[in-house]
Amino acid sequence: MAARLDAYKDLSKRSAITNKKSNNISLGASLQHTYTSSEFLKIRTSMAHEFDREEGVTTNKDTRAMLQFIFILGSHPAHSF
Repeated sequence: MAARLDAYKDLSKRSAITNKKSNNISLGASLQHTYTSSEFLKIRTSMAHEFDREEGVTTNKDTRAMLQFIFILGSHPAHSF
């Protein structure tokens, strides 16, 4: 299980109307879980939520759920004996 938090602020962003520095921030959080059933198969699930705020108003919101299957064909990783 892995968790990730991101925060980003554009310090050079200015308002198009007043030319003053804009109060803005982009935030994001994600959780990821990887299940390994054998040396050939991995299943990974992930959930992410991101949003942007400018002057205290949310301007963009994005929530995603992802599912990934990884299957190795052919040669495989070395065994640890």
